[in-house]
Amino acid sequence: MLAILLLVLGWILGLGGAWWSQNRSTKLMRAEERRRRIYAPLYDELPELEERLERYADVDESKEYLRIKEEHILHILDLPNELQKGIEQLYEYKLNQFNMHRRRLLKAWNDTIQEQLGMGVDGNRVARMAFHLLKEWSSLTRDDQSELEMAFASAKRHFSPNLLTRFASAEQLFAHFKKDFEKDSRFVALTTFRDESLRLVREIRKEIRKDLKHV
Repeated sequence: MLAILLLVLGWILGLGGAWWSQNRSTKLMRAEERRRRIYAPLYDELPELEERLERYADVDESKEYLRIKEEHILHILDLPNELQKGIEQLYEYKLNQFNMHRRRLLKAWNDTIQEQLGMGVDGNRVARMAFHLLKEWSSLTRDDQSELEMAFASAKRHFSPNLLTRFASAEQLFAHFKKDFEKDSRFVALTTFRDESLRLVREIRKEIRKDLKHV
C-alpha cells in the first residue's frame, strides 16, 4: 500500500514538475517575443519621442505602434495590464490630442500675428514666428532670430500701427507675443497633453525595464 502511495505521489510530483517546466518555458518564450516584437522597437522610439514632446515639436505617427496594432500582439503576448493600457493611451489618444491642439494653436496664432503685423509681411515668415513662440528667444538659432528680425523690419516698412511703434526690436515684439501666447487657453491645453504624454512615455520605459527584469 505504501509503495502504491509513493508511486502515485511520485507521479503527481513528476506531472507537477513537467507542468511547471512547460509553463515556465511558455512564459520565457512569450517574454522573448515581447522583447523582440514590442519592447525593443518601442524602447528605441521613446527617447526621440520624449525629446520632441519636450520642445513641443510635432509628433509623427509611430510606424512601430501601427505594426504592433495590426498584428494584435499587445493582447496576444500577455503584456502587464498597466503597461498595455499606458501604451494604448499614449499612442491612441494623448499624442493625437497633442498634435491636434498644436495645429489649432499655431493656426490661430498665425492668423493673429498676420493681422497685427499686416498683410505686407510674408506669410511663411508669419507662420515661422507662430511656431517659434513655442520656444524661448534665447533658444532660437541665429538664422531663426534673423528671420524674425526681417519679418519685423518688413512689417515696419509696410504696416506701422501703434503695436509696432512700441517695440524697438524683433526680440521685444517676440516677447510681447509670447506673453499673450502662454496665457492662451489653447496653449494651456497643449501643455497639459504634452505633460501627460511625457509622463506616459517615462512610465512605459520604466514598466518595460521592470517587466524585463522579472523574466
